Amino acid sequence: MVDRHDLPAGWGSDLGVYHSLSGKAASICEELERRILAGVYSFGDMLPTADLVTEFKISRAPLTAALNQLRAAGYLSIIPQVGSQVITPTAEQVHDFYLMFSRVEGVMARFAAERRSEEDVVLLREIGEYLSKEAKASPAVISDHYIELLLMYHDAILMMARSRLEVDRARNYRRVATFYLRNGLPGDIPYMLRVSTADRVAVTEAIAAGDPDQAEVQMARYVLAGSHINN
Repeated sequence: MVDRHDLPAGWGSDLGVYHSLSGKAASICEELERRILAGVYSFGDMLPTADLVTEFKISRAPLTAALNQLRAAGYLSIIPQVGSQVITPTAEQVHDFYLMFSRVEGVMARFAAERRSEEDVVLLREIGEYLSKEAKASPAVISDHYIELLLMYHDAILMMARSRLEVDRARNYRRVATFYLRNGLPGDIPYMLRVSTADRVAVTEAIAAGDPDQAEVQMARYVLAGSHINN
């Protein structure tokens, strides 16, 4: 079974918010984002400020700084006199995000097709095969294991792109995509998983063939299919 250790050192599912925070505020921000991405806090949930102050044994200042950073990252809304709430995006907002995300991932796939090695292709195909098996094993749900494999698949493509600065920027989009997936996307999940599997194979083979144009087009299509959005 392929696992994250198969990716080169330094290339992992780096899901931490990129910020200028330090000390307690930084560690709190990272922990709260981890919880949001893991589905501990879902769309519309209020973050219990008083409980968090007690849990982390801190004053309100570092917690406020962390919450403001998570708001800037797109996870929270701050409601005056009420508190911090996980966003509940509209259908239009989700569509707009995935349209932008598809373009970003498409460029990463283009870079990967231009710069991949044979070893890269072997790893990408292996991850893709496990994703296909997971989709067949759990055709009615987007399981945690499926999401983890999906992150590994995209990590492998980012690794193959070999453009670290642009990869770091691309990960900002992928964190939000993970957030949406954890909260569940509307639509026919079995259909979505079937279409995604076919499109993912097309992405993999375009990268393997060293065809950057097709890799970019197929990746954009794959991301939109995976979100159950038609463009």
